[in-house]
Amino acid sequence: MVLQRDLPLPIWGTADPGEVIAVTFGPQSRSAQADADGRWRVELDPMEASATPRELFIKGANEIRIKDVLVGEVWVCGGQSNMEWTVDGSDGPARERAGADRPTLRLIKAPRITSNVPRTDIDARWTVCTPETVGGFTAVGYAFGRELQDALDVPVGLLSINWGGTRIEPWISSRSLLASELSRDRMRGMEAERLAFESMSEADRFDRDQIRRNEHARSVASYLDRQQEKDPGTRGRWMLQDIDSTDWGTVRLPRLWRDTDSSLANFDGSVWYRRAIEVPEDWADRNLLLELGPIDDSDIVWFNGVRIASSVEAWPGPRRYRVPAGIVKPGDAMITVMVIDAGGAGGIPGPANLMKIGPIDRMATTTASIPLAGEWGWRRGGEHVGARPRPAPVSERKPGTNPTDYAALHNGMISPFTPFAVRGAIWYQGESNAGEPDRYRAFLPMLIDDWKRSFERENLPFGIVQLAAFKAARDDLPAEGDWALLRDAQAAAAHELPQVGLVVTTDIGDATDIHPRNKREVGRRMSLWALADVYGRSIAGSESPRAELISRVDGPDGVKAFRITVDESGGRLKTTSEGPPQGFAVSGPSGRFRWAEARFDPDGRSVVVWSPDIPNPVGVCFAWQNNPVRANVTNELGLPLVPFRVDVP
Repeated sequence: MVLQRDLPLPIWGTADPGEVIAVTFGPQSRSAQADADGRWRVELDPMEASATPRELFIKGANEIRIKDVLVGEVWVCGGQSNMEWTVDGSDGPARERAGADRPTLRLIKAPRITSNVPRTDIDARWTVCTPETVGGFTAVGYAFGRELQDALDVPVGLLSINWGGTRIEPWISSRSLLASELSRDRMRGMEAERLAFESMSEADRFDRDQIRRNEHARSVASYLDRQQEKDPGTRGRWMLQDIDSTDWGTVRLPRLWRDTDSSLANFDGSVWYRRAIEVPEDWADRNLLLELGPIDDSDIVWFNGVRIASSVEAWPGPRRYRVPAGIVKPGDAMITVMVIDAGGAGGIPGPANLMKIGPIDRMATTTASIPLAGEWGWRRGGEHVGARPRPAPVSERKPGTNPTDYAALHNGMISPFTPFAVRGAIWYQGESNAGEPDRYRAFLPMLIDDWKRSFERENLPFGIVQLAAFKAARDDLPAEGDWALLRDAQAAAAHELPQVGLVVTTDIGDATDIHPRNKREVGRRMSLWALADVYGRSIAGSESPRAELISRVDGPDGVKAFRITVDESGGRLKTTSEGPPQGFAVSGPSGRFRWAEARFDPDGRSVVVWSPDIPNPVGVCFAWQNNPVRANVTNELGLPLVPFRVDVP
């Protein structure tokens, strides 16, 4: 492992109550006695960085020897999927592997665990960085750690504690959430649910699960009835074997709807599929297994006009249905599938090897199976009717143990690592909170303060990755809400809190993918902030320039303009192309924003913005869109200007 240099080092564990524990590392030795709960802890004095492997020796009634322990810089890599995203899944994995022979860079990946009470242990292992192991490392964390190591020439340890798709609230401790009016009632309600659940017997819990399953079964039946009731396929009896199919098209499955026909690209409703097969003689009167692979989202299946199975909201689970022996006769047979999509892509997407039919009770002389990938008939059915159904229930979890539950991830994944000595944390999260920017504006500072207490650091450097560009670019809408508002909440935390940095990524996103692949640049930008602000390196323009002063000035042709001056730490401004600054918009009294013209002042730290269509503007913004493709202003290190929106009185 890697221990943090230049900070007191807590070493802790469990033993029998009253047991005396001795801890030795290098020239230091400390001892402690386990308390009545069996907990013990010692604290080693701060140590200088060392790439020489040493042994951490713990002795009580038994002995523990942890070998190959280095001392250097340790950082937490937290957040959701864009932090969890691996080197192998990012741009240029071969290039990363080629330079990954770094035995003094180590990572420990926390498994995905939830808990409704703080855990003290977690089943995780340190991994040494090699060309063979780096592919599974967090890509942002690895790029960040590599840059630190090259600049500081010390061992680096990364605590990769992240989980794709998660919100910010589960990563905050119960203590902090209970102390806030924003979350106190929710936490008290969860605690009451937990106590009530734990007081129930197993029989009571089983009965509750059974009630939920029965309720879902009734809702599923009514949902499928609603979809079929007015569907043209139901009225036309398209599930029967001998219908007129001259109006049907053909498609090679597996395939999504959008790849079948352009009219299905944004369609929610039903599409019917038919496939004729020849049933072998030795399959007669035997149970068959019909496999169709995953179906998006719901389906009803017939065999020779007899309904044999259905699934509701079962994407992406593969479909495996029993065809009862009583309807299996040799010769021609027809498989009919009504696919119902309630939102999203729709279709039978494969893979092809999961589409087949054959006897369940196979014998040596039996034809094993008939592949079903290939040509099917298809026809569009009716529009989707009513609300989207709920997925099938699973056995009830303990309250407070869902990944969305407040404090559940702090309890399960952060708590076991505390109070491990760390230098700081980097954080890439917010996509799952994008619809609630005001709440995020309160929760992000809460998380930062909470992690300071958890890791026992009065000052914990904390780097925030701002949300990348995403969604379709809107040239007709210079000022949007949504992701722009969440980015502003992230920028506010970085501006208002000490030792908090901001990495702007509006220029390296992907309109169609929430997971942009250029993680190397994200890690590089984060390292610039850390090297300058945390380690005191002199790097001009190490952070994105931020609008510090906005004033009214006279613009061209008699209109008023805004002069926007950036903070000194951001450095001089430039554009990513040879053209003028773009991405700015101004608004008049109506509040409607229009794209504006702009030019740099000679000092390189100011930009003047105006619009000939708005003679007296009252508001100005920059890159205030989900996907601000026009924005082209950066500093000399290529770091984009922080997005902003300001109303000027």
